[in-house]
Amino acid sequence: MMRLDMDAVHMQMTTKADLYDRIAAAIREALPGEPGDRLLARIVEELSIAAGGGGGEIAALVEGLSLEIERDAATDAVTGLPNRALLIDDLNRAIATGGSHDEPIAVLVAQLEDSRGKKEERMVGEALLRLVRVSDVVARIAPGRFAVILPSTAAAGADLVATRISELGGYGLAVGSAVSTEGTPTAADLLALAETSLDERLSAGW
Repeated sequence: MMRLDMDAVHMQMTTKADLYDRIAAAIREALPGEPGDRLLARIVEELSIAAGGGGGEIAALVEGLSLEIERDAATDAVTGLPNRALLIDDLNRAIATGGSHDEPIAVLVAQLEDSRGKKEERMVGEALLRLVRVSDVVARIAPGRFAVILPSTAAAGADLVATRISELGGYGLAVGSAVSTEGTPTAADLLALAETSLDERLSAGW
């Protein structure tokens, strides 16, 4: 996960405006869009306080912002679940661990039939967390779309969990799935297979 380039931020910081420009550039590179804009708004408020305390407080502010960027870059803003980028990281680790123990990894992707807004998506995320094991990972990877990593799970187990997800009350969730094999060595490949499975179900009217 990308973090601020601390050397670039600190280099030749002679004025408060210069510090702001350097942090702003680093944030926009590491975290484009609304999350980065929120952090920039905080800088406007906090920079004058930190700068008044000297270099130590400036360094603490920059490090704190760097950690916040790293956290926000890995988190879905609507649900607080991992986002697609963090899911890929977690899935790569699960594949590596499963491969060393010769265990399959399943991925499910679920799509809301008709999302009625952020509140419902948060409720779906919470319902999925209650449904799966502690060792499983639930993420929101797109509007109305969730993914679940099921370590040590073969096709039969994945189908069982997919059925339970599709039956979650009142949400209208379509579910696609994929299970790791020697021909699907990367997280991106496995997630793509699960999304293709989901898209086929959606096209068929599931």
